[in-house]
Amino acid sequence: MAKNPKPRESFEMLTKADSLEDGSQSEDDEETWVPRNQHKHTVFNREIMRKLRIGGIVFGLFQWDDIFNSSFSPKVRTYHWYKDGSHFHYSDSSNNVLSVEASTGQKTSVLDANKFHQVCPPYNPICDDYDEYHLSPSGRWISLAYNRQAIYRDSITADYLLFNRDYDYPIFIPVYKSSNLSVFEWNPSSSSSIDQYTFVFQNNLYISTILSDHTVQEIALTNDGSPVIYNGVADWLYEEEISRQSKTFFWSPLGTKLAYLRCDDTEVPTYRYYYYDNNPYPEMVHVRYPKVDYTNPTVSVHVYVPSTNVTDVITLPRHMEYINHVQWENDTSLLVTVMNRMQQTEEVHRYVYAGDGERRGGVIMSRTEQGWVDSTPITVAGDFILRIVPDLRSYALQYSHIGVYHNNGTFSRFLTSGPWEVTSILGYHSSTSRVYYVSTEQDPTQRDVYSIHIDGGDSIRWTTTTGVSSAVLSPNSEHFILTYSGADDLPFQALYRTEDGERIVTLESNEKLKEISVQYAIPQKEFLTLTTADGQDMSASVLLPYDYDRREEHCLLVYVYGGPSSQTVMRNYYYQGFQAYLSAEMNCIVASIDGRGTGGRGNAFRRSVYKKLGTFETEDQIAGIKQLGQRYKINPEAVGIWGSSFGGYMVLKTLSAANSPVKFGVSLAPVTDWRFYDTFYTERHMQNTSLNLNGYETSSMLTDPEALKNLGSIGEVRYKLLLIHGTADDNVHFQHTVEMSKALVDHDVQFDTMFYPNRNHGLRVDVHSGQANIQPHLLKTISRFLSDRIDGTL
Repeated sequence: MAKNPKPRESFEMLTKADSLEDGSQSEDDEETWVPRNQHKHTVFNREIMRKLRIGGIVFGLFQWDDIFNSSFSPKVRTYHWYKDGSHFHYSDSSNNVLSVEASTGQKTSVLDANKFHQVCPPYNPICDDYDEYHLSPSGRWISLAYNRQAIYRDSITADYLLFNRDYDYPIFIPVYKSSNLSVFEWNPSSSSSIDQYTFVFQNNLYISTILSDHTVQEIALTNDGSPVIYNGVADWLYEEEISRQSKTFFWSPLGTKLAYLRCDDTEVPTYRYYYYDNNPYPEMVHVRYPKVDYTNPTVSVHVYVPSTNVTDVITLPRHMEYINHVQWENDTSLLVTVMNRMQQTEEVHRYVYAGDGERRGGVIMSRTEQGWVDSTPITVAGDFILRIVPDLRSYALQYSHIGVYHNNGTFSRFLTSGPWEVTSILGYHSSTSRVYYVSTEQDPTQRDVYSIHIDGGDSIRWTTTTGVSSAVLSPNSEHFILTYSGADDLPFQALYRTEDGERIVTLESNEKLKEISVQYAIPQKEFLTLTTADGQDMSASVLLPYDYDRREEHCLLVYVYGGPSSQTVMRNYYYQGFQAYLSAEMNCIVASIDGRGTGGRGNAFRRSVYKKLGTFETEDQIAGIKQLGQRYKINPEAVGIWGSSFGGYMVLKTLSAANSPVKFGVSLAPVTDWRFYDTFYTERHMQNTSLNLNGYETSSMLTDPEALKNLGSIGEVRYKLLLIHGTADDNVHFQHTVEMSKALVDHDVQFDTMFYPNRNHGLRVDVHSGQANIQPHLLKTISRFLSDRIDGTL
């Protein structure tokens, strides 16, 4: 990737008066160029044309409109493998669907968007656009989704129509009257003679078969779906925290059996919020949401066998409360991973179905750990089972590695080892007996793709450039699609052969990023290793203003998240967004620090925050900020912080600490008391209040008078805290900010606040209408607050 020109100690900026309307320089520009430090560097008052001249070349400076300029964002496509692994397909930017032959990289058309629009009935809304597609295994049919409506983080409802590719004209079949389906998926049993699909409608599960005359035969597998009974689709807790997707049904490889979850939320308490739409009496929205100490959903696994039309019900053992994974080993063997409520004990159950449908099985693996169990899916590798588990043998930090188990579940050996972590297993290539995985072997801030023989030996690193990589193996493991993102190189996606690692074709090169990046004087990113408050290494990154001069004082703005297992400091491509804007406009250093509790540095580092969220994380943010003050010349009165969700919580904890060097902050959608958050996330890190009452009291932002008073105003006018929250936040409820506001008011602490009606945790569009993205308003609100406080220190 072409580098930006190196910073110079002195340079000049072009003022508005010196720029022509077409952006060219005036003839007397030599007299009107002025040093930057003669201009006040506020966000909205600066009368400067955002251009920079270095060595006779004019570069653009990153400004407000560039935050929303998609040209700075790399293209990353989603590719879908055919069942046999010989081809994959994807949708391009024009909504054409293309198929790619894996062995050659040759493309063929699956759906021509122009032709489709020409023949599509004009009265149908799908003719204007469709939101997603699903190609049937036979390749004959494409399902097209439109009218998508968001529910929670990932779940949606949508209308679907089917398009037959065997005809010169489209044949549209509405899916269940085409209305409000929660999930749609083609069945793997679809063949050259039959096409089947599965969908969820009003929390009931259906299987449909397309007949030869293009009519549809539907079978309802369940009929008890309701606002509190979920069949094949996740409730709020399972979608947000456990399955991390809305779909909870799973076909066996050959499509002879269908496993699905049933979630019963009848006993789960209800959280309520209002939807505001100019009505005298606003609509009340109900969400079944289990908070700490309260009742969880009751879940069970159901297995439907189409050949016998019988459904088998698997209930959880009494001491287990969560179902983490449901996986088919083959067409007769089902693996179900379960955990107890405090998530310290995990069991893997195997259920084998005989030809007559009779089930037998039981526990094949069990483990109990200090802290919490990080549950990972199982990979079948020939006669072995692979899992990522902590290696407790020789490293004090307990790094997670690939454990090899015999088919009966007994432990055999570790396949990898060392002071680094395996983060995911990509798959197993049976022809070469090699296991493909992603690890942090090079650095905690990197992710590289490796392979190793199932019997051990030296590993092969398939990614040789510093950065963050992931890969998707084909179903036959003969090829993989690599997605690479690096801090110093262009992101790309490419197709490789697993046998020898040869690149067959580059799928996306992102060359246009190079073209635009050389036109801008973009803030430069540095990676650092700092020290935690107790002396361990921790990762940090800083964005330096393009004209950074180490002799001058700069403001420091810290973006924080800091939640368990998370990482904000990664050596991936830096999207030039809001942080670049803050650095360029305010002439600030923008930093991030990953302290204790974050990922990539072993289980001891990650689990050190167990039962005391907010304690070590706060200490490390403060320690890191002080170390940045030693490395860079920072104005001690111009140190700010902002973050959202757990990051919003960290803003409050860091800003309110007695020894904090931070002077002001913006807290978005913060947790303010862990008793108000959900069971799965909170109890795995904090246990419940009967086991850890002191931990809950210490971690709360609502109960410490001194901490609340430390959030008081700067002088008599400028408040040091801005609280922001969406009223329709179904994740971290608006209740958190209301309770925080109440506590501050009760202690006579002045602060600023902004709430966004009908916005959820992501603070974007209206969750009911889907209209009016508030991101520009939100970012401008944050910018003004930070700018006003920085200007007050000049």
